[in-house]
Amino acid sequence: MAVQNGKYPDIDNREDLWALLYIATVNRVREHYRELRALKRSHISSSQAIDPSILADLQTPFAEAQTADLLEYLLSRLDLEDPSHLLRQIALFYLDDHSASSIAKRLHKRKTSVLISLRLIRSIWQEHQDS
Repeated sequence: MAVQNGKYPDIDNREDLWALLYIATVNRVREHYRELRALKRSHISSSQAIDPSILADLQTPFAEAQTADLLEYLLSRLDLEDPSHLLRQIALFYLDDHSASSIAKRLHKRKTSVLISLRLIRSIWQEHQDS
């Protein structure tokens, strides 16, 4: 709907669409987890409040394959920047909902180094979205 209304005028090719789909998917998942955390704080069981349709369209084999392909592509972009695969590891831990402190402990790095790496990851992925 927003695309039709001209909100995203820079969608000129397939890669731009992938970037938009990735951002939309990540935002939906984040919103879902925010709602779950809010429910936990309000002491309502998540089984009472989860709407199964929230992620239903992401659970089809086609959507799962597309998401996996997109994730692998974005991770490969990190590998181009960092042949040691440290950025890949940090991104995967972060996507798995680990905090910067937790990632730093697991990788034996300083928290500030992890935070800087996360900013770099966002920058690399943003470049992909902007290109």
